[in-house]
Amino acid sequence: MASPAPAPAGVPAPPRRRASEAASLVDRLAYADTVRGAREAVVEHLGDIEGLMPSIYLEEGGRLRCQAVRGYWQILDGMPPSAGVIGKTFRTGEPTYIPEVSASSDYLEAVPGVHAEMCVPLRSGGRVVGSLNVESQRPLPTEVLEEMKACARLLGERLMALGGVPALSGPRRLARHAADLAALIDEAEIERVAVDAARDVGGMDSAMIATDRATGVLAVGHAAGPFAETFRTLETGALEEMASWVSAGTSCYTMGNPVGAGFMAHDPLRQAGAGAVVVLPLSGRWRSFGILVLADRSLVAPRTKDVELLELLAAQTTSCMQTASALVELSDRASRDPLTGLGHHATFHSELAAARAALPGEDGPAVLALDIDGFKRVNDTRGHAAGDQMLREVAGALCRALRPQDRLFRIGGDEFAALVGVRDAARAVEVGQRLNAAARREAGTTVSVGIAVPRPGESDTALLARADRALYAVKRAGGDAERLA
Repeated sequence: MASPAPAPAGVPAPPRRRASEAASLVDRLAYADTVRGAREAVVEHLGDIEGLMPSIYLEEGGRLRCQAVRGYWQILDGMPPSAGVIGKTFRTGEPTYIPEVSASSDYLEAVPGVHAEMCVPLRSGGRVVGSLNVESQRPLPTEVLEEMKACARLLGERLMALGGVPALSGPRRLARHAADLAALIDEAEIERVAVDAARDVGGMDSAMIATDRATGVLAVGHAAGPFAETFRTLETGALEEMASWVSAGTSCYTMGNPVGAGFMAHDPLRQAGAGAVVVLPLSGRWRSFGILVLADRSLVAPRTKDVELLELLAAQTTSCMQTASALVELSDRASRDPLTGLGHHATFHSELAAARAALPGEDGPAVLALDIDGFKRVNDTRGHAAGDQMLREVAGALCRALRPQDRLFRIGGDEFAALVGVRDAARAVEVGQRLNAAARREAGTTVSVGIAVPRPGESDTALLARADRALYAVKRAGGDAERLA
């Protein structure tokens, strides 16, 4: 062993452990018949060395959890692998020695007065499963590090003999997945996380979610596992039949009988080799989103307690889907003019910037600024209800005259703007003429149109200003025309 580091005057260094004492850990571990007992044996062994405060952290669900400790009244727990000396050691798989913690950016203070810290990785079954850590209010001789390495090796061997680090229970895994789901607002990401969670919580190798959010009819969204492709081939009729099994809010699952009777919708999965199937509803308070389906190659009957956990997962998934759906709806409403359903002023500027960023230079969209001719007279003589009706009719006529990839916005009272993907000025003018003709034909009014085709290096503000100047030139000339800026 290396020679101990010299201690400051008046501060004795921790005593070196005698070989006979070190051997006692082997005896302690031999008598430990549980993983918890093995952990406790190691911290007791290191805690016998004067001045050492040992702790053992094992990875659970992506975080390091304190499993055994001596010498502390309080601890830091739930440590991500990115945090502290313990996280660094787990992350790198290499021992860490900090002779003076005040000089280290990795050190996390749990109690005051700590002088030095040492940490070694815990390995079991060929992988790093945690960290063995000691802190001391005195300098630590390097021989303590060698002692810790020996302790970590013996503990890893004993963990393997006891069956390895225990897996998280089903309820704890469910809780972790529920926390992950609660942080999501993207519908596709919710499906992905929920499918992975279902496979983990249910102990089945395949899962999928079918919803009606994209097309209005049930269709398979995210699917994973050996039966993923089979899931994706399920027709709408089979999915709707599965949904009917759980429409009353029940779950439905097979019973491990290979010759037992079943519904027709089971046939594609049976033919693909599924021995067990679970179907759960994704039903919220106001609507049903679809179904969560699991399948496994083993011919087993799912346990009731596992199905109950899956039901809770389905409920959490549905809640997240409801929230995501509501946020999408609110966002859509916030981005639209309530009278015409078109994007409003802020949406126009946002989409103009995005479109020009995607097509830089002269390939960006042309901007058409439009104004209804004589609109004030309609409001003054026929009333605002008639004016609103005209706005809706003009908006509909202009939208129908544009291509699907072009966009129309209402940016003011009777002012509209269009983003049109054209490459030359002549084509842009043709679009303006087509819009004017559509307003005249379908809404019984004319529009004035100012057109600007982007120039190299021109800002969005300058492009829109040119379209506006062209529009007002048309208005001053009497309207019912198009002008290129």
